[in-house]
Amino acid sequence: MLLTWFSLSILLSIFYAWTISNFLKNWRQLEAWQIPNDFIPKTKISIVLPIRNEAQNIEACLKSILNVDYPNELFEILIVEDHSEDETLAIIEGFQVSNLKIIKLADYEKPDQYRSFKKWGIAKAIEKAEGQFILSTDGDCTVPKNWLLYFASYFELNKKSFIAAPVNFKIGENALQYFQDLDMKGLMIMTGAGVHLGKGLLCNGANLGYSKKIFNEIDGFKGFEQYASGDDVFLLQKVAEKYPEEIGFIKNASCTVYTSSKNNWKDFISQRLRWATKTSAYPEKYLVIILGLIYLFHLSMVINLFLTIFFGWACFTLFMIMLILKICFDHSFLSRANFFFSGTKKVAHFFKASFIQIIYLIGVGAISIFKKEYSWKGRTLK
Repeated sequence: MLLTWFSLSILLSIFYAWTISNFLKNWRQLEAWQIPNDFIPKTKISIVLPIRNEAQNIEACLKSILNVDYPNELFEILIVEDHSEDETLAIIEGFQVSNLKIIKLADYEKPDQYRSFKKWGIAKAIEKAEGQFILSTDGDCTVPKNWLLYFASYFELNKKSFIAAPVNFKIGENALQYFQDLDMKGLMIMTGAGVHLGKGLLCNGANLGYSKKIFNEIDGFKGFEQYASGDDVFLLQKVAEKYPEEIGFIKNASCTVYTSSKNNWKDFISQRLRWATKTSAYPEKYLVIILGLIYLFHLSMVINLFLTIFFGWACFTLFMIMLILKICFDHSFLSRANFFFSGTKKVAHFFKASFIQIIYLIGVGAISIFKKEYSWKGRTLK
């Protein structure tokens, strides 16, 4: 029995090493994107901004969007105001801008098939959008000056209809925030690598664009309206299933949208539960299998540490081998991710982040199996 367990642990270790190496290889092979010097945009872009209770962030967000280097007549901002209970709406109404429109969800009745307001609100905004290209971000984000130029040039010259781009956290102050920074950088590498693999694996709705045409062709969010979150990944995988050649990723750190990390464990766990509860429902089963085996690798490593109590040094030795393998491959992976975002391969607080990741993966993964409710901006969702 113990030999079988050891064999399983070794197989999971080999799988983990192969997975990290494969993602890294495909990331390296993905071509970087630069805006051509002579590029003149022609695309009308509709920026869809779903928000709820963002009084602390929305002013900075809108100022960054209004500061973009792009012809005013070629973009509009559609704010989807989701029953905010703070001063969000008053702050938005203070912006007297001709190309900014507010869609108040309180003025409409949500269809029963939508479990959350966010997906429905985005769909409502896309109905009203004048642009041929939809670009989404969140109310706690700030965008770079050339944001629209990156998407317009990639859309027009690469002929891609669904485009993901980098997201990162603003600089944190504690170990949890440093972990989130590294974790998000790693997720961005996986996102780009997934595009190069020809699979719709991951993306982030804080920096995501797609043509209005392709959104309508796949019937938008139809088929996963019942999930409270996942307006980004579900949509990506739906496009990838039908039009895999239409997916792209802007590999340029200058196109990064920055958002706020969670500064306490309660908010962090709530966010990650929101992400985790929908994982098993992803239509891309390759991703479900990958994430499941990564979870089992970390779980088996901790079980080996626990089994040391009963079986002594054999289990402890296997635990150490798995831990060292994880540290080596993770460091290589995150060094590359850190280099992409900051130009240095030095990964600060790597060891703290590694142990937080082990605890977080096992804990949140286990909780998500049984707990299907979570809180988000004053609402309890399933």
